[in-house]
Amino acid sequence: MARVNADGVQQLTDTVNWTNLNSFFGRGSKILYFHGTSDPWFSAYETLHYYQRMAKDSGGMETVRAQSSRFYFVPGMDIAAAARPRSTVSICSAPWSIGSSGARRPTA
Repeated sequence: MARVNADGVQQLTDTVNWTNLNSFFGRGSKILYFHGTSDPWFSAYETLHYYQRMAKDSGGMETVRAQSSRFYFVPGMDIAAAARPRSTVSICSAPWSIGSSGARRPTA
């Protein structure tokens, strides 16, 4: 019995298997995925492969990209960038801006 419970818990914690996000997207929710290309621990391509599986299981890449989610590689960002205080690292202060042709800072 313990093995069955352990497997059930494992299924809940292994988010790599959570690829059908229709109930989340159905509420109008959106997700932005990004992964630094200088991450020494996890390959950015693993995240890209998850995104591709998620899009396929959640209505297809065209629908997901148009309505719910996007994925971006972030050149030069490593895993530690997400853990640093906002005052030292901000993707908004990078020399590029997602969705724009030039650098800009968001306004309040």
